[in-house]
Amino acid sequence: MATVYLAEDRKHHRKVAVKVLRPELAATLGADRFHREIEIAANLNHPHVLPLLDSGEADTFLYYVMPFVEGESLRDKLAHEGELPIGEAVRILRDVVDALSEAHEKGVVHRDIKPDNVLLTKHHALVTDFGVAKAVSEATGAEKLTTEGVALGTPAYMSPEQAAADSHIDRRADIYAVGVVAYELLTGRTPFLGTTPQMILSAHITDTPEPVTKYRESVPPALEQLVMKCLEKKAADRWQSAEELLPQLEALATPSGGITPTGTMPVDRVVKRRWMMVGSAVGVVAVFALMAAIAALPRGNGRALDPNRVLVVPFTDQSGLREAQALGRMAQDYIIQILTEAQFAEVVDPLTALVVSQNVAAGDILALADEAQAGTVVSGSCYAEGDSVHIQTRITDASNGRLLGTVGPIVGSLGAHSDLVARLGREVVAALAALLDQELGSFEPGTQPATYEAYEAYNEGLDAYLEAWDAEGYAEAARHFERAAAADPTFSRARLWGAQTYFLIAFGPDGWSRHAKGESLIARLVETPGQLNRYERCRLDFVIALQRWNDVSAGYEAARCMAEAAPGSDDAKREVANFALYRNRPGEAIELLRQLDPDRGLIKHSVYYWAYLSMAHHMVGDYEGELEVAREGLQRFLENPDLLLAEARALAALGRLGDVTAVVETMRSLPSKVVGGSRFLLASVAEELRAHGHPDAAREVIDESIAWVQARPQGTEESRAELANLLYRAERWADAQRLYEQLAEEYPETTASRRCCAAAPYLAALGKLAARRGDRAEASRISEELRSLRYPPRETLRLTLERARIAALLGDREEAMTLIQLFDQGGMYQWWRHGDIDFESLRDYPPFQELIRPKG
Repeated sequence: MATVYLAEDRKHHRKVAVKVLRPELAATLGADRFHREIEIAANLNHPHVLPLLDSGEADTFLYYVMPFVEGESLRDKLAHEGELPIGEAVRILRDVVDALSEAHEKGVVHRDIKPDNVLLTKHHALVTDFGVAKAVSEATGAEKLTTEGVALGTPAYMSPEQAAADSHIDRRADIYAVGVVAYELLTGRTPFLGTTPQMILSAHITDTPEPVTKYRESVPPALEQLVMKCLEKKAADRWQSAEELLPQLEALATPSGGITPTGTMPVDRVVKRRWMMVGSAVGVVAVFALMAAIAALPRGNGRALDPNRVLVVPFTDQSGLREAQALGRMAQDYIIQILTEAQFAEVVDPLTALVVSQNVAAGDILALADEAQAGTVVSGSCYAEGDSVHIQTRITDASNGRLLGTVGPIVGSLGAHSDLVARLGREVVAALAALLDQELGSFEPGTQPATYEAYEAYNEGLDAYLEAWDAEGYAEAARHFERAAAADPTFSRARLWGAQTYFLIAFGPDGWSRHAKGESLIARLVETPGQLNRYERCRLDFVIALQRWNDVSAGYEAARCMAEAAPGSDDAKREVANFALYRNRPGEAIELLRQLDPDRGLIKHSVYYWAYLSMAHHMVGDYEGELEVAREGLQRFLENPDLLLAEARALAALGRLGDVTAVVETMRSLPSKVVGGSRFLLASVAEELRAHGHPDAAREVIDESIAWVQARPQGTEESRAELANLLYRAERWADAQRLYEQLAEEYPETTASRRCCAAAPYLAALGKLAARRGDRAEASRISEELRSLRYPPRETLRLTLERARIAALLGDREEAMTLIQLFDQGGMYQWWRHGDIDFESLRDYPPFQELIRPKG
């Protein structure tokens, strides 16, 4: 509702917190009504209530002023400690309820009790923001606030009557919120979790909370009963006032009340404190004993999640410093790296972990785990204070949300990031080894964390990689990876990702330059692979296969190696399936892809999952299956070009020509930047129709596409090339010839001053047209000229395929097969070969039939 500023009260020479309401909220509220409502809260005077010092209006901004408190919020404490010692939790709750008792007596209902609004200073808890939620809600009304985008209260802590938007809210709503806070202090989680606010609000109204002791057996029965009574659905069944609840908490806070005195600590707290004190050398030994004891605790009977599948999420920043935020990603990445290096657990790969953390609310451990299908979650927080930083780690059993243990806080200088993260990584690995009952031996990480500056650039690269959808987007990602490698030459993963990204886009105008940059990035790694762990060595082989582009067998084996070295990597498994398709093994690809969950993690956001799966079904002749997959994918990725093509391809194979027409119309409506367009999508549909015995329908699609393209502006090279390709497929050879000749003349091959591979496609087209009109000499001359051109591997191989087409059109079937096999080196998406009009003369040729026959 507000932005908070640290300010100085010049009159009294003291620090204060100034809260300025959001402008749209202030406009809806009105100054007079706000001041009348908040004045009631200003009259509260209690040792556990943070007082309201002043309020006012300045240039239409509404604000109020409170003392600045040295200390932390209860939310901060929960973030870096998790569940609290029972005695400490009871003491904090007693202070909160004491403050509510004073407020309720004066008719003030807080309406937004939560850990964020409880400040801790020395040995006391202070409740803040009394009356603010009431002032806002009563001055504007819930309906209006909803349209303004302002939440009344916080969903996780709202009473059923608040969740149901009941107009009558009284002090018993605060009692319910106290129950939720108490539940969180004792178990480390709120009673109801969900991926959306609506899910949580619905749970408050309809679901019965699990007993506190399900998540923490050491909670005394009297305390559990007190908490569960606060959480009753009907207000009449709860404690009726803070005045009634307060003596119950005071009794529990004494030894005779059954709670450990504040001055002592229960066993779980002792474990945490001892854990915090272990050093790096002695720590690993202590870790085994301490964490083995924690591991012996019974795990819940929740969802069937594998405890040996570990998700590490970015560590959250508790201080608001940009440096601490970046440090949180750095900690996550290095822990994943050395867990993978240790090879004792199934670690979710960095790309999947990043996607999961971006799409699930931070701190919702169970939702994060469910998204990644991980049974154990490593999370934590970074807190910068002065020149030092504290990193606290939590290890959670995701089957029931139970905190298994903590690591840290690890404390170090803000300037010594790598040393700090290295210490943290070693202790987390040791802790997990003990928890998961796996041998660690004398494991010592073979690599150290990269520099802070390198990690910053690397993270920017990963973010850009995930957002990219075209060559320029991937080029931006590659530049970030390149910058990370320059900042720290030993940062092998930055080099690998940079090279991989450059090789993926080593085509078109900047193909030579991108290919050279990729080669430069991995040159050092090829010379000294010993600095890489097993997974990274597998990825290096994978990147080298991409560098060669047609080395399908090597790419497949490298992807399999990656999946074996990092069993938690959905990215690696997807690449295995991709290269299985390249090897003309669609059955294997289907089996591999079906093992992945398309509704979770990285795969949830991967259109390629559906594109690969539909393609595999087409290759095995399962056109109904292809159609089902394509349409299921289109429900998730509306009007995606690859999936529209898959749908049209399946419909063409099934002879459903009317439905093909409808899909073609959708393709034509796509933005011009997406449509590689009529030239690829529509031409591919036409070829598929022709291959499945519908030449008239194919001609109709092509003719309509030609008319559509001609109606668009024709000034650019791209639009004219599109038209030339469509004319070729329409068998309008003379029209295509004239346009190709113009393009070849206007865009000659001058690589010294112009982009790579400029005229080659037009030259290849002229060679095919020469072959079609029976001019063997001219076709052969052009084929030889194409052979002599020197381009990056990807472009060279494409020209090899064009030479195969020329040979096929000349009737030189053996030569055509030789060139196709030079292009293939193990199989390259054979499914489309049966629709290629230039290979029609090979369709009854046994070697060609054997080549395109699925092998597995």
